[in-house]
Amino acid sequence: MRGEQLSLQLEGGRGQRPQKPFNRQRDNTFLAYQPAQPLAERIAGLASEIKVGYGLLESLRPQSTLHMTLLSLGYHRSIPAELAEKIGFILSSAQFDPIDIVFDTVMNFGRGGKCPIVLCSRERNSTLYAEQKRLAKILGLAPQRFTPHMTIIWTDTRITEQHLDVPIRWSVDVPHLIYSLVGQSKHHILWPSTS
Repeated sequence: MRGEQLSLQLEGGRGQRPQKPFNRQRDNTFLAYQPAQPLAERIAGLASEIKVGYGLLESLRPQSTLHMTLLSLGYHRSIPAELAEKIGFILSSAQFDPIDIVFDTVMNFGRGGKCPIVLCSRERNSTLYAEQKRLAKILGLAPQRFTPHMTIIWTDTRITEQHLDVPIRWSVDVPHLIYSLVGQSKHHILWPSTS
């Protein structure tokens, strides 16, 4: 065990998964890993190739918003300062070991409606799954479904699943607490501090 469990109150009460509200004007708060700039540039280049190859009209995601979500922390109308402070306090006392992530596949994610194009892996990363469960536990959250992936294009166009000859490889350790402005392609990093 690499972190002490502390109580964290979220919408719906302690130990419950944050529920998605009917009002989609609320913004999303989550814990995620973000690729460093050189890797983000490579991922953006891959997304551009897919967009051109399939003649997609959708805009590419800004490199600064590329991420792999670990945990959802609820939906809010404004930056949840108190929640961010509590999570920052808990995570500041936690230990984080490096984890290697490999994305070797490009495919659609989901069924019906929007089916974004994502990067994912054919192989299960047991270390990554264990870390996601550990973080949920030390934050006092109920288990959440977890399929490691990174959305690179929001679209309703189906593509042919592709295996990457040169996989996307990266090493992660400390996750970021992110407040995402839904529909604006803009993220605020709430923790760790970027100042």
